[in-house]
Amino acid sequence: MSVIDELLLRHEERMRDFRAGALPITPSLAVAIVTCMDARILLPEVLGLRPGDANVIRNAGATVTDDVLRTLALSHHLLKTQAVMLVGHTGCGLLNLDEPKFREGLIQLTGADAPQTFGAFTDLQEHVRAQVARVRTHPWLADLKEVRGFVYDVQTSRITEIL
Repeated sequence: MSVIDELLLRHEERMRDFRAGALPITPSLAVAIVTCMDARILLPEVLGLRPGDANVIRNAGATVTDDVLRTLALSHHLLKTQAVMLVGHTGCGLLNLDEPKFREGLIQLTGADAPQTFGAFTDLQEHVRAQVARVRTHPWLADLKEVRGFVYDVQTSRITEIL
């Protein structure tokens, strides 16, 4: 059985308890959270989120890319979110990644190159600050009530604000 087949079986088991279909499209806490795709970041447990509470946007490194900005603009102006919480984390795969070496490995593995950057960084706190600044300075997001950055420690589950 493939991993996707396993997930589909789990899905069928959970359908019996599904109750989120009647929730409104707007998140009840009026917040969007940008965080990393790392599977160790369990936002419902860490922040006490319930279904329908927040828009959660995940990508490698909790990086505010053009697509994240697009998504945040939709979240804010269409879904009425008023705050953005940006959450980086310790032990991130992009922290200290040797991007040229990684790219060369991909070229060797696949035989192809692509115009892709990965967003490696060397200072986690500075990375979080830069992502927060990118949100705060975007003209479509200038009227957000709150944009704040945090680091999640994957070893302790503690979230610390980055000022």
